[in-house]
Amino acid sequence: MSRWHSSSCLEPDVFLVNQVPHCRACETSAFIALSDINTSNAKSELDIPPDEVDSKLNLHWPSNINWDHQNEPSNDTQTELSPNRLHSKIVGPNEAESVLPSSPVYNKCLERSEIRLIYLEAVLDQDLPIHVCLEVYEHELCPEYETVSYTWASEDGDNNRAQPIYIGPFWDVILQTRNFTALLRYLRPSRGFRLVWIDAISINQRDLVERNNQVARMGDIYRACTRTIVWLGHDLVDRKATARKKVPLELFNQVLKSSPEESALDIESVLKRKYFQRIWVIQELTLAPSSVFPIAGVDFLGAHRTPSGILKSVSQWKFFEDTPASWFQHTHQISYPIDWSLLEILKQMSHSEVEATDPRDKIFGILGLIPHSRTPCSLLNPDYSLSNMATLIGVSAHLLLNLRRPQLLLASVGSKARSPWPTWVPDWRTNWLKAPIRQELHLPDKDYSPLLDSHAANRAEIGTIYSASINFGQAETQFEVMMVV
Repeated sequence: MSRWHSSSCLEPDVFLVNQVPHCRACETSAFIALSDINTSNAKSELDIPPDEVDSKLNLHWPSNINWDHQNEPSNDTQTELSPNRLHSKIVGPNEAESVLPSSPVYNKCLERSEIRLIYLEAVLDQDLPIHVCLEVYEHELCPEYETVSYTWASEDGDNNRAQPIYIGPFWDVILQTRNFTALLRYLRPSRGFRLVWIDAISINQRDLVERNNQVARMGDIYRACTRTIVWLGHDLVDRKATARKKVPLELFNQVLKSSPEESALDIESVLKRKYFQRIWVIQELTLAPSSVFPIAGVDFLGAHRTPSGILKSVSQWKFFEDTPASWFQHTHQISYPIDWSLLEILKQMSHSEVEATDPRDKIFGILGLIPHSRTPCSLLNPDYSLSNMATLIGVSAHLLLNLRRPQLLLASVGSKARSPWPTWVPDWRTNWLKAPIRQELHLPDKDYSPLLDSHAANRAEIGTIYSASINFGQAETQFEVMMVV
């Protein structure tokens, strides 16, 4: 991210010369800034904190688990604020403080109730450099907006951030991928303006507090949008088409088979694209009220009836289960089945070929899918100060104690646990979520929080033994649960 003006420039007057921004007020141009940009420094997110070492787990997430730290050595450095290690605390509406200096583009950390929208103005020449403005609103009072669902990398895997995007009155420079730039160029209207929300720009990815708060609200952001634009890649979109036909998505095969140029393209091949393997698109398509898929000069429209309509059109009732995107059957259903908890959602995700650049997003990316009626799950808020290890331990504790799913103990690593992993945590490196669990375990109504003593030095000792019951059909057998912490 770069501001190329003179430091004394307060009222920029920007114009273009050979596609490069210049400023009349301070007599400078973006040419040097663009020349000095090193794509290796174009990363916009913070690094993932490394996994903790023995005796320094410092577990604290989720916050409603009574993590016992009484045996842990004192370490004052754990509470220092830094971009990669912010001591976890669920930040309230009036508590947000950015841990980074204000940036030229993002001059404040958003409050939890606020949303930052992208203002795209019409241009006569679509080949002009992409310039956007940012507007901050209270979410409940903001104007209508669209959202976008996309992948940063293109279908060929190109995720190199070397394409300049200009933001605000100073035309500050940020770098984005070729696929993302093509998306913005497609979204830019030919007349008027467009308000859209896109996470890559609407969230300051380098402000940990803002990122935590905004990601926690992404479910509400997608539910409240007018529709989401699904960008499958510039190779599928004919952006030169001016009069785009609008067709329900369930008629995809019929429409394209009638076109000699696109007859080889069908809904099954589309669902195999890399876009559908991205963890975040599941939430984005499930929660948005409607969608539009621009493909081959046609706007294919997705709605609540789309999944059932596709099943009828292909005459295969297990069609989605046989694709890498089995989750697509829940598209635009606003939430997952009302009786599903995080565990049921995780188990279904295990049958889809979903990936995430950040491994923590395999948890954080589906939290918005939990039905609002599942109140214990509302206590799970994304926290990007956590390592991947702390995230998996925390979600395991949530499943075991808050959701009272002791059957997770049957998948625990036990004595094979790698230090400093607790022995009661499932082995997340395996496909344990795919394995059927026939036994139904019931925990007695007791406080099990002491079992989760995070002090790794006690791993070799049995912390507590409790009685529980296990049901095999109609027969009930008492047994003892032993958890080594």
